Amino acid sequence: METRARQCAAAILKENNIHVVSHIDADGLTSAAIICTALERAGKDYSVDFVRQLDGSILGKIADTNPSITVFTDLGSGMLEQINSLGLNAVVSDHHIPTVTGLMFISAFWKRTPNVPPRCMNC
Repeated sequence: METRARQCAAAILKENNIHVVSHIDADGLTSAAIICTALERAGKDYSVDFVRQLDGSILGKIADTNPSITVFTDLGSGMLEQINSLGLNAVVSDHHIPTVTGLMFISAFWKRTPNVPPRCMNC
């Protein structure tokens, strides 16, 4: 898990237009605070949005703004196919179990479509 966390951090830190999207509940607010604090300490600019539920409409709005990377905290596990289909460069950090079928589990926290380079990492 530490290796995957380092890979996710490196993917985030190499980008300049970072958008954080998190669930508007206790663990979502907390996880967003942690990632935003880490970004501030790294000297990175970012934007943040809180949502009740991640759906196609919200993902479409994110895609329209075209951030270089989107970091989803406390949500996104059930939307991996949609995130990838929109071509979003994303890191998903979520304690919920991914609901996508037909994907290979790399570890308990990351999976990808076989033979397709990962764009959306579920950390």
